[in-house]
Amino acid sequence: MLTYNDAGDVTGIVKAIRHFSHRIVEEFMVLANEVVARHLEGLQIPCIYRIHEEPDPAKVETFSDLVSTFGLRFRPKRVRPAEFQRFISSIEGRPDERMLSYLMLRSFKQAVYSARNVGHFGLASEAYTHFTSPIRRYPDLVVHRILKSAIARRQPSNLSRAQLEAVASESSERERVAAQAERELFEWKKMLLMEERLGDTFEAVIIAVSKEGFTVELVDQFVEGFVPIADLPDGQYRFDPADRVLASRNGKRRFRLGHRLTVQLARVDKLMRRAYFLPVLQRREAKH
Repeated sequence: MLTYNDAGDVTGIVKAIRHFSHRIVEEFMVLANEVVARHLEGLQIPCIYRIHEEPDPAKVETFSDLVSTFGLRFRPKRVRPAEFQRFISSIEGRPDERMLSYLMLRSFKQAVYSARNVGHFGLASEAYTHFTSPIRRYPDLVVHRILKSAIARRQPSNLSRAQLEAVASESSERERVAAQAERELFEWKKMLLMEERLGDTFEAVIIAVSKEGFTVELVDQFVEGFVPIADLPDGQYRFDPADRVLASRNGKRRFRLGHRLTVQLARVDKLMRRAYFLPVLQRREAKH
């Protein structure tokens, strides 16, 4: 999360603290959403559900191959939430826990709204809806109206399944647009902060590798940036897509997924909301 001064300027980036009390509130909210969804489904009253479909088996297979490069095993016989939860528990406390969790989430599909209930994979819930925030989410307000109608008259609301599906589809689209706008604003503010630290060095971890270079996340600042392959030392590199490794052709350097290294902030592109880094090793070698 970002921190601000009295003038509203960004002053820093810190890890959000999640207390036990936060988890208690989350548990109650999840339970309330499940109870409402099960109640309306039991009455066979059309409703808007919050659904999260099972991951694509091909993406799960890709994720399994990725974690194997870290010496970990994840080969579930069946794609079930419990299998992913066990994996998360097994990596707790590891230096690469955050990155592995991020890679796991990338293998998941996006949760959406739907008038058709297929369950919520991520929460291991057979029936789930959004009910707890009617003042800020329209689907919650619709569910409140449906529940109120059911309680008052023991009959469905005037909304048909087709109408509910239209509301669900539009709400899902608006959610994606709003989330994208929020991410872009957040990234832009982070770039404003990073622009003041040009030339500084940071500890980072590689979270993605491609033939163009690799993406790092700063360990303490939670800022992502890119290291172009053209800025790497020791000449030409080849990309190994199976192991997610960039290796120099002379064999001196290897940059792989999960590798920790020190980087120097080289430049910031605020328009594209992207920071560019150099490996500190290259900077040191340039002095000789």
